[in-house]
Amino acid sequence: MTKKFAVAAAVALLTLTGPAHAATIQWNLDNMAEVGNPGVKFTGFFDYDTVTQNSPFWNISMSGSDGSFNFVPPNSFAAFANGAFGPQFGFGTNGINGNPVQGVPGVLQVIVILAGLGLPFDGSVSTIPLYSPASFLAEIHGGNVGHTTGESAGQLSGSLTEVSAVPLPAALPCSAVG
Repeated sequence: MTKKFAVAAAVALLTLTGPAHAATIQWNLDNMAEVGNPGVKFTGFFDYDTVTQNSPFWNISMSGSDGSFNFVPPNSFAAFANGAFGPQFGFGTNGINGNPVQGVPGVLQVIVILAGLGLPFDGSVSTIPLYSPASFLAEIHGGNVGHTTGESAGQLSGSLTEVSAVPLPAALPCSAVG
């Protein structure tokens, strides 16, 4: 009986002292606007998965003189990359190949890059100021279907603030002692 108790206690101890789990970190966009056109503003958030280094979800709204658009997974894309100024988060619309961006007249695609001058998205810092020369909004304007009539770009200012780090669920152990 003592041996079975010792084995059960050892299994319970190993179950309780597992490795630390990764987290999904939510980042808010704070005071984000186009430098040359402060009427163009961005609000919302994106999540950063520390294991996959991707964004499982984002909800970012753009408003301003050209109209408004809400970037969410069904109508847009998001990705992380290491650029010349360190980690970057980029997002944009899927409205290319002649399909205009709904709510933004004459715009075929919107691409936004956010760079924090080498600061990581992993939660080791709680605020990431945007590095304006490397953080920008680019719009590809449409003419006829499949053709572009020009591009416009503007630098962005603002910062990213960590809202929460949500631990990923741990797997429950499956063991039989008997």
